[in-house]
Amino acid sequence: MDARSKVNARGDYKFLKQFLAQLEREQKTKFRIAYYQNQSGAPKSPQCNVNHLIKLMNCLDRNKYNPDSKSRTKHPPVSNTPSLSETERQRLSKLLPLLSKGLWIEQRLFQVIEEHITKPKRKGVVDLASIDPRKNTLLPDSRYSFGFSAPADIAMPIVAAYRVFLDEQYNWIIPFDDFAEDFLQHLWNNYYRKYLVSEKLAGNTVGSKICRNPVIWDNLYVSAQSYLNQQLLKMVSSSTKREELKLVN
Repeated sequence: MDARSKVNARGDYKFLKQFLAQLEREQKTKFRIAYYQNQSGAPKSPQCNVNHLIKLMNCLDRNKYNPDSKSRTKHPPVSNTPSLSETERQRLSKLLPLLSKGLWIEQRLFQVIEEHITKPKRKGVVDLASIDPRKNTLLPDSRYSFGFSAPADIAMPIVAAYRVFLDEQYNWIIPFDDFAEDFLQHLWNNYYRKYLVSEKLAGNTVGSKICRNPVIWDNLYVSAQSYLNQQLLKMVSSSTKREELKLVN
């Protein structure tokens, strides 16, 4: 019996199951999540493991994982959380409202990768490290399946960059829908795609190493900070312009 099965047997995933049931109703979808070993009907895809959802939420915990604070833990670990203490459950409960955003970011990244590897000019040549076009990936939301495999944690450095846009109460500083897509494209085009291409050229194929490289986590985090600052400056200048117009009129 693996650690996950023990946590499930204790009923410690109940808070997550209840939240997902609510999300299913809201989004009119079905989530396929494996909560315990050999769960019938649950996909073997690592993205559909309950621990994967916990990782996604961890990536958005800007209070616990804050490179700007004095804490030792700069970036979220992408290792599994074997057991859930009461404190952990309380912390994760606060992050639950962010889970749908984490899932969205991951799903969009997979769509972006799919677009990249299916461009006609590539003729089946995949220039991204750790992406295998001979296998498939199922994401937790049953609406999303892809005809290539990627490391389970491929989206984590990107998801984690979004935590820069959260305040201490886990509210978005800028409405998520106003920046989410543009920011994802920004990270992909300027950093992540280039990173995966260079890793492939260097002959690096181990997915976990590629996803855990602290350099890419740092780069994406710093990029997120400058992106946020630019957005805030734009907002300030546009509101200043509005004020000036009011004065003129």
